Amino acid sequence: MLRLPIESVSRSGPVTNLGRRVAKYAGVEDAMEKDHWIVDDFGMHSEMRDGTFEIEAHRLAELTSVEERDILYWPVYIASETRFDIERFLEAYQGALVKHAGRYGAVMDPLLLAESAEAARNIWGERPVCG
Repeated sequence: MLRLPIESVSRSGPVTNLGRRVAKYAGVEDAMEKDHWIVDDFGMHSEMRDGTFEIEAHRLAELTSVEERDILYWPVYIASETRFDIERFLEAYQGALVKHAGRYGAVMDPLLLAESAEAARNIWGERPVCG
């Protein structure tokens, strides 16, 4: 299983090699109002008016470490992005984990998922407010 450093999470600009990002988003408030996630055969993605953020199915269970504990990478990364609503993401992410079980190379531990969601919600609550 791939382990990604949390330092690769960026609050200020695009991060490369973390899913496939097409286009850079300018209007944070508009993005959050239209923020929705689609689970499909590819994995999952969010479509915005100027681009798409995609996560491939085989990358759904990537791990990182926060405060010396292993957690799922994608909830933490998405929580650090000011343009996404973490609750909308977590709902779709759980659906993607179910749909793509076996494609991401691990059996999902419900405790790991719960701890990762809690860490993501904590980061979401601490993120800078844009406006």
